Amino acid sequence: MAQARREAPQPKLSYVANFRPWDWNFIASLYLDDIESAFRASLLKALACCSAWVR
Repeated sequence: MAQARREAPQPKLSYVANFRPWDWNFIASLYLDDIESAFRASLLKALACCSAWVR
């Protein structure tokens, strides 16, 4: 999925694998800011659970 227009280009991680018997290329990519935001969301959720459990 394309990223919404932003002022500066965002870092992207890409990977290409070739399946030689059929000469196929498998391509995958992701924006690193998507991974960072998902990580932050899960971290905050885990911290909220831990802080509620400690009280």
